[in-house]
Amino acid sequence: MQRGGLYGEAEQNLVHEVYSDTVELLKSGKAVGVIKRSHTRAIGGYLALKNVESPLTYIIDKLILSLVMPPKTVFNYHRLTGDVPVPAYSYLARLREIGWPKNPLEEANSRIYRPFEDLKLDPAEFNGLRRLQVKAHHGAPPCEIEYPTRVGKLRLLQLIGQPNFFNVATNLPIALDLVDSMVNLPAKFTDEFVAEEEGRVLKLVDKNKGSMDAVKVFFTLLNPQKQF
Repeated sequence: MQRGGLYGEAEQNLVHEVYSDTVELLKSGKAVGVIKRSHTRAIGGYLALKNVESPLTYIIDKLILSLVMPPKTVFNYHRLTGDVPVPAYSYLARLREIGWPKNPLEEANSRIYRPFEDLKLDPAEFNGLRRLQVKAHHGAPPCEIEYPTRVGKLRLLQLIGQPNFFNVATNLPIALDLVDSMVNLPAKFTDEFVAEEEGRVLKLVDKNKGSMDAVKVFFTLLNPQKQF
């Protein structure tokens, strides 16, 4: 959001109210977040620091990890990024596209904290968030989870490691799928569109001798509930 324009006092009050409620949840240690439509590219950002020409900077982490993670495994971002927030490494991948600065990590950190400054929000709780990618079942993309450090990684793994916590078809928490199933928009609405586009892309990939498996995984990310 930008200052001025359509963003006025009412919108600012609403943002602060929602943020306050979110912070309260985080401080309770009883909530974690599921990033369902993830655009995280922290792996690409990390690789860009090693080699700015790395082609993986353009690929989202979910697609990369869908192809390499075996079932019942966890990818811990903290081992990759340390205490630097995951969104900063994702923004490094963005910088690879729009222009690589002299101090890329410093620029990425500055950029992700800018909304907090503009909206006058305290980023303290944001600093204490960590992320995991969890692949519980074969044949589905991993699930990206964000959690406050006060929960503790061991406690989190105990919670998500419970039997039947993740849906076999979608690899998302069953509680989330149940909420989604209550939405009135028919599943067939997206099924038909995704199936048509998937077919077109597969035809082109076959013609150009590309990876059919990579395309199927990519479209599973777009429509993970088509078998649910």
